[in-house]
Amino acid sequence: MKLAPKQKKELAEIVLSNSIDWNHFDEVQVENAGKEYIRLIHKPTGLFFELFHDVLFERAHQNMGGWHVYFTPGSDYSAYSSIELIKGWDNVKTIFKSWIALLLDEIQANEFLNEIKELAATQTDKSDFSETKLLSENEVSRLTAELHSLKQNIDSLQHENQRVVQSLEKKIDYLINRVDKKYPKIDWVNLAMGTIVSMLSSEAGDFIKSHPEIFDQIKIFFHLVSNGKFLK
Repeated sequence: MKLAPKQKKELAEIVLSNSIDWNHFDEVQVENAGKEYIRLIHKPTGLFFELFHDVLFERAHQNMGGWHVYFTPGSDYSAYSSIELIKGWDNVKTIFKSWIALLLDEIQANEFLNEIKELAATQTDKSDFSETKLLSENEVSRLTAELHSLKQNIDSLQHENQRVVQSLEKKIDYLINRVDKKYPKIDWVNLAMGTIVSMLSSEAGDFIKSHPEIFDQIKIFFHLVSNGKFLK
């Protein structure tokens, strides 16, 4: 099947309204369950949205829809979702809008992860942090309070995935236990960034991204540390 020019234009408008570059998408035809789907692939992430319109079925069953969609990531941050017998193009667009919101989360998560990997792999600017200057009492207090707040919020999710929550808490405890060990600032910043990278690169990364409030708190903590706002 092929999308009509008007349909493609409407999907492009949805993409652009979310500040995503339409040129980052490829359109290909793929076979899925014996049907020829149109697949829109977001090239930077490899994530995609497939759709198929069974016109003959729709004509034979006028009270039912003939659109089928398959997309990744799926609803509720599952690996993928599929919806069948959708009635009307407007309902397909509504589902596409929901998928674009999920895609946007993944784009932002990938950008953030790439940013902290790059910073963690780069030696901290020595003009900002002396190799011998230590954390002040005020810095230790503020960093410790921020980490305890993060741990408390993560702990409230024990009922969802106890194993993942406990693994995250161990990493936070690792940092808490080293804030007051009189590490030089440059060492502590590198330690903090490396720990955050490991949190987001592990299995727990998907769990964190499925809880935007936790993910945002980690991002704020990271930026505060990496930009030196705690460590003036």
